[in-house]
Parts: sequence; structure tokens; C-alpha cells
Amino acid sequence: MPRLSPALLAATGGGVVAAVMYLAVLTGSALGMMMVYLVPFPLFVVGLAFGAGAALVAVTLATVLAVLVAGTVALPLAFLVTSGVPVLLLVRQALLSRQHTDGTAEWYPAGLLLVLVSGLGGLLVIVACGLGFILGNDGGLEGAIHDLLVQALPVLFQGSGITPDQAQSDAVAEVITSVFPGMIVVTWLLMVIVNGLLAQAALARCGRLRRPGLRMSEVDLPGWTPLVLALTLAGAVLLDGQARYLAINLSIVLVVPFLFAGLAVVHAFAAGRSSRATILVVFYILVTVVAWLVLAVIGLGIIDQWAGLRRRFGAGSSDRGGV
Repeated sequence: MPRLSPALLAATGGGVVAAVMYLAVLTGSALGMMMVYLVPFPLFVVGLAFGAGAALVAVTLATVLAVLVAGTVALPLAFLVTSGVPVLLLVRQALLSRQHTDGTAEWYPAGLLLVLVSGLGGLLVIVACGLGFILGNDGGLEGAIHDLLVQALPVLFQGSGITPDQAQSDAVAEVITSVFPGMIVVTWLLMVIVNGLLAQAALARCGRLRRPGLRMSEVDLPGWTPLVLALTLAGAVLLDGQARYLAINLSIVLVVPFLFAGLAVVHAFAAGRSSRATILVVFYILVTVVAWLVLAVIGLGIIDQWAGLRRRFGAGSSDRGGV
């Protein structure tokens, strides 16, 4: 009996695990909902350990299983959009390298991976806004989301014991509507990125990672990224109607690379210091607790594109371990 290759076995197992985790949402349980956020993890593990071909097998198997179990194409399509395609694209690019004349390898940079996945997020926002316009909803996607929130918020407020008047409820609906697509996509982007980093850390620990680990302090964005963000921000200020709505939410998505560029500055500052671990632990606790610090980190990332803060801190000098 022919023996299956380790890559095929891993791809089969990863595909089954990803499908089970994704389909757990059908149970309606809190655990099932939480498992959905970790669906990219087994796919990343397969891809970063055995290559893009193995990841493709895992994604294909998970999609087929989702079709068979769900009995509809909607759920498998959502799986492909939110997990399958992003993982395949990121794994393929992450494993690209070129050899220099001195024999050293140059791997696909972390900054471009962030720009790539954020570009996918921006494309989702554009498609959603375009569909809202094409389907002829009153006010496009913005109008559809606002109408949905106007109906849903009173129910949510009632469950929380808060009883705002109609004007207050409408004001809350306006604020949430203005940033809703962007925030949903940002949540998805962070889910994909964090799962990729977790898979990298797990594989590096067991020696199965096919490329050198991505270090946070090495996140270096292309020089044109601030210009793209500036253009969308200008559109958010100068345009009106659905064009302005699109520009606002694109701007929200396109700050994600700068968030990680800001984190790179913090890691570069901590690198080489005896209290590095303490600095990073305290910093991440503060960022989790104090929400406005996220804006400060994004600002750091934007400033770093011109000021070169990481170079002044000697980025990566002692930042080992891949993250």
C-alpha cells in the first residue's frame, strides 16, 4: 500500500480541522462562534510548514466539506472569502524568496504582506459599497446598514436595560453606520494576521517553519503607503454622498499596516534592553485597556515612514523569536 506524503496528510488534517471549526458556528453555541475566529490557524500551519500547494489542498477540502454539511454555497463562499483565499495568498507570498550573489536569501518582506492583506480588505469594502449601489438600496450600503441598525438598536438597548429616546437611538445608528464596513473588515484583517503570527510561532517552536520568522521590528512599509492613505483621507473630507462613505471606510482599513508599523517602533525601542519583555507586556496590556493608545500607535507608524524612528532605536538588534 503506497504511503501518503507528510504534506498530503497534514493538508488533509488541516482541511478537516478548519472545516470542523468553521461549521461549529452552525451549533449556535458561544464556543462555536469563538472557534470561527481561529479557522485560518490550521490552514496557515499547513501552508507555512509544507507550502502553498498543501495549503490549497487543505482549503479545497475544507470548502468541499462545508458544501456537503451546510447544503448551500453561501457558507462555503464566506469561508473562501474570509479564510481560504487570504491564507492562500499570504502563504504563497510569504514563502517567496530570491537568492543574492553572496548566497543569502531575501524573503518576501513583512510590510508588503501587511499591505497585501489590507488591500484585500479595501477590495471587500469597495465591492460591498458597489453592490449596495448596484442593488439600488436607498442610500446604497450606508442606507441599508442604517436601516438595519435603526431596527436592531432598540432591541439591543432593551436587553441591556438602557432606554434611550428615538433621537439618541438615531444618533447612535448614524455614528455606527458611518464606520461599520471599515470596522468589520479591520476586525477580519486582525483575525487573519494574528492567526498567521500564531501559526508562525508554533511552527518556529517545533522547527517546521519554512522561512525565517517575521519579526515585528522588521515591519517596513513601502514608501507610497502614506500617499494612498492621504488620498483616501482627502476623499473622506472633500467628497460627499456614497463616495465619501467609501473613502471613510477605506481609510479605516488602510490604517492597519500603520498600526503594525507603530508596533514595530515599540518593539525596536524595547529591543536590546534588559527589560524588553516587561516593556512589551506592560505596553500590550495598556493598549488593550486604553483604547485611544491604538490611535497613538497608528500615529507612530505614520511618523516612522518619514522620521525613521526604528533606525534610531537600532531595529531588530535583539528582537529574536519571530514576533
